[in-house]
Amino acid sequence: SRLERHRERVQRLRQSMRERFDQGVDAVDLVQALALQTDGFLVELFDEAAEEASGGDALAGCGAILAVGGSGRAELSPGSDVDLLFLDGEHGEAFAEFSSQAVRDCWDVGLQLGHGVHTLPGAIAMAQKEIEFATAAVEARWLWGDRGLAEAFRQAFQRRVVTRRMSRFYRD
Repeated sequence: SRLERHRERVQRLRQSMRERFDQGVDAVDLVQALALQTDGFLVELFDEAAEEASGGDALAGCGAILAVGGSGRAELSPGSDVDLLFLDGEHGEAFAEFSSQAVRDCWDVGLQLGHGVHTLPGAIAMAQKEIEFATAAVEARWLWGDRGLAEAFRQAFQRRVVTRRMSRFYRD
C-alpha cells in the first residue's frame, strides 16, 4: 500500500542517517540533510493525501502547512518530532478533514509529530498567549498549500506578536 511504501522510505532514511553518522559525517550537515529529505517526503505525503481527499488539487488553496520549531529552522535531529502548523484558511471543512488524514498518515509511516491546526487569527491569538507556540512560530517556513496564507501568517505574526510585544517576547 501507499503507506507501507512510505513507512519503508522513512526506515531507509533513518538507516542512511545512522550510517552517515557512523562514517563521521558532520552532525550539522546530517540534521540539515534529514530536514531537507523529510520536507520532500512530507510534501509527497500531503500531495497524495490531497489527491485522495474530496477537495483534490483545490485543497491546496484552502490552507497551508508550515514547518515550525526545529523543523522550521531546517534542523531535524534523528528521532525528534516534526513540528508542523496546519493553517486552515476557513474555506469549509475540507482542510480540517485533510489535516486529520495527513496527521494520521504521518503517524502511520512512523513520523512523530508536534502539530496544531489553527485558523490564521487563532494561530496569532495562540502565539500571543503561549510563549512556547510563539517561539516555535518565529522560524515558520512554508511547506505545502497556500503560500499567500503562509505569508499572511508570517506578516501578522511579525506585526502582532514580535513587534508589539518585543520586550515581553524576548524576556519570556
